[in-house]
Amino acid sequence: MKLKMSIGICALFCAYIFAQPSPPSGKKWVKVNELSDEFSGGQINSQKWFDYHPFWKGRLPSQFKKGNATQSGGFLRLKSTLFRNPNSVNNKFKDHWVDAAAVVSKNKSATPGYYYECRMKASNLSMTSSFWFRVGAFSEIDVIEHIGNPANRNVASKEFQYDANTHYYGKFAGIRPLDAKWTMPFRGRDRFHNFGFWWKSPNELLFYYNGNQVMKIVPRRPFDEKLHMIFDTEVFPFETAGVANIGLPRVNHLNDNSKNTMLVDWVRVYKLENGTPSNSGGSTGVGGAPINKVISLRKTGGNRGYVAAEAANNRLIANRSRIGSWERFRVESHPRGGIALKALVNNKYVQVPNTDIQASVRPNGNGKFAWERFEWESRGNGKVAFKSVHTGRYLQAAWTEDNGVIRARGGSAKGWETFDWKELSGAKVLDDLSVNEALIAYPNPVTSFIELKGTHSVDAQISDINGKLIPVRITPSKETNSIFVEFDTSVSSGVYFVKTASGKTIRFVKK
Repeated sequence: MKLKMSIGICALFCAYIFAQPSPPSGKKWVKVNELSDEFSGGQINSQKWFDYHPFWKGRLPSQFKKGNATQSGGFLRLKSTLFRNPNSVNNKFKDHWVDAAAVVSKNKSATPGYYYECRMKASNLSMTSSFWFRVGAFSEIDVIEHIGNPANRNVASKEFQYDANTHYYGKFAGIRPLDAKWTMPFRGRDRFHNFGFWWKSPNELLFYYNGNQVMKIVPRRPFDEKLHMIFDTEVFPFETAGVANIGLPRVNHLNDNSKNTMLVDWVRVYKLENGTPSNSGGSTGVGGAPINKVISLRKTGGNRGYVAAEAANNRLIANRSRIGSWERFRVESHPRGGIALKALVNNKYVQVPNTDIQASVRPNGNGKFAWERFEWESRGNGKVAFKSVHTGRYLQAAWTEDNGVIRARGGSAKGWETFDWKELSGAKVLDDLSVNEALIAYPNPVTSFIELKGTHSVDAQISDINGKLIPVRITPSKETNSIFVEFDTSVSSGVYFVKTASGKTIRFVKK
């Protein structure tokens, strides 16, 4: 049943298809089956998972109950239920009255270097719905601890918040947690969301939302041990462990099966191996496309205008006389086969939104879905045609129009449907500015945080004069094209450097 529903939904929207981060040159992502699960059977796979937490009873007043984690209808279901009336206990903050749920990987095989992603929907409770890693000797990584419906309405904004955190134990006991936060466009309980985590190295933790990198944590100490993967629900009676005072869950919500269950559609884990990325998933191909390269596109006739992504007008138009920041596109593999084009001026994917042949093609896609999927058809001599898989039509720039808006209306790849393309850069993910525009750091000197204007990619490195990464948390602002870097209190005064993914570097002083 889940397979049929998934095919139908994907045919309409492909709303949950996201790719892994672009692999380093000479590498490809390979699925780790031991930690991946589509949850499509009638019961939890006992070869992969404990259907309870074998190492911890839970956080009072909740305790994990075997049987509250089940699998049906194509989902892993973590239900929180009423154990006893809270009015019957001596202390409703410390005595057990809520039964929670947990699912833990059988093996401690989550490791640095892997990319982890799950599609989940939070419960409608004043409890956490979480995806995290622990049960090693000294480290904990919380990919997402989300509050579905806080009883304390003073923190109602938590319903939209993506909270990630790091904790330290054992030989690192006493070191304070280091977290990061990002505001989601929708409540966690209202729909399914994709949460991704690239444990890029022991010193770099990258967090993704619907395929886009939104946060980065450089932990206070290297996280270099293997851990168990965990899904669970917990009550947080007090402000603790990086979670605000959210209030206790309501009894009527715990008794309501439409509110009390966290759902996980799937979890998929990948590791890097030597090789070239493949493009499986359909008959569409890349046809010699320069994957992970930045290119320009130009009409092959008429006024020979370069194609620009006009973010303000929400359209692609072939009318530019030179290459600037608006005329840069990165070619990426599409997870369903073929390619996707990302406009670097606004970090959005080129999309064909409907089948109206008069509608303009626009740079407005937030991920690699059906509307953002194209075939790259090489036409020889540096020319290419793009076929929209969604509509079956080719992108077209009329030679007879000097201000030629790009539309998906070509029935075949002829003159108007071909573009000259030229590679502008290599596989690095560029900032959304031309290479001549400078980064600005403010304030400089800095005390506790710095704003870096000129990029909103959180994949930046902050290092000391010896090149050692320092513990920070980084959050982006697309509205101001900035990133905010907050320093750990352990970072001492001195000279430091910010290096963006495109290689731009700026020096600053911490007082």
